[in-house]
Amino acid sequence: MNNLLSYSLADFIPFAPSTYTRLFQSYHAEIWPLWAAGLFIGLVMALLLARGGTRLAAVLAGVCWVWTGWAFLIERYQALNWAGLHMGVFFLATGVLIAVIGFGASPLRSKAGAALALFATLGHPLIVGTSGLPWDAGGLMGTAPDPTALAALGVALGTCGWRRWAIALPAGAWCVFGFLTALGMERPALGAAAGAGAALFCVFSVWPGRKRGLG
Repeated sequence: MNNLLSYSLADFIPFAPSTYTRLFQSYHAEIWPLWAAGLFIGLVMALLLARGGTRLAAVLAGVCWVWTGWAFLIERYQALNWAGLHMGVFFLATGVLIAVIGFGASPLRSKAGAALALFATLGHPLIVGTSGLPWDAGGLMGTAPDPTALAALGVALGTCGWRRWAIALPAGAWCVFGFLTALGMERPALGAAAGAGAALFCVFSVWPGRKRGLG
């Protein structure tokens, strides 16, 4: 037990923070203009959630999860971390889950869900960029894990009952993982971006206005 307690989060990160940043920069250069399309999808999702289009928003989110699982986690991140393959499979499976469960949901207008999807699309890179890191160092909505998981929490707010939590639990679990990874790399801005989105979901989930379509 004493040996286990002697480890820090940094000991579980098998790459340097600078390597992580370069991975995203090379990834974005390779997939352009798809990362811009991912940002556009995030804005469309926010609009859909505000207008009760949860079903289509869920399908778009699911597609983004599947893309991220394959193109980023399996094809690229796995080169840095052997667990990337397992993470990629998790993203592929969760993407299908989000699309199927969300498509079966009753339409529900959710301004809170729209706000969270907007935060994932624009707020996440803004927080990272204002910290002195490249604005895309934490990835972008639609093509990278953390912001894509945050957007899925927005979709969850557009559903209710068991569907909300079936979507939120895997997405929230990834946000926690992203938060811990950021702390391990000593990059608090990345952790703040992931943590803030998860916190917003928790706040919106218990906000009294949700019955009036706000959450």
